Amino acid sequence: MTDSSPPDATPVDAGDTGVKARALTRLRALRQALLKVLPQQDAAVDGLLASLLAGGHLLLEGPTGSGKTLLTAPWRPAWMPVSPGCTAIRP
Repeated sequence: MTDSSPPDATPVDAGDTGVKARALTRLRALRQALLKVLPQQDAAVDGLLASLLAGGHLLLEGPTGSGKTLLTAPWRPAWMPVSPGCTAIRP
């Protein structure tokens, strides 16, 4: 019988699974909370969450009144210290 796992593979920790499940539950709850405030903005909410998880950038485009500023408001304080000269996020 041959072991098919790579030699440097890390064994899965049972506690790891619980952490991932809790993180996923919280992410889903956050998504639902955002969609309550911004109904029918699934793509914008999903894009925001994906960019936050990936540590990347997100460009929100849309017509006036579509909730772009409202969607970014909870995270604005966290972003500003990282990039104080940022002009893309305006209140």
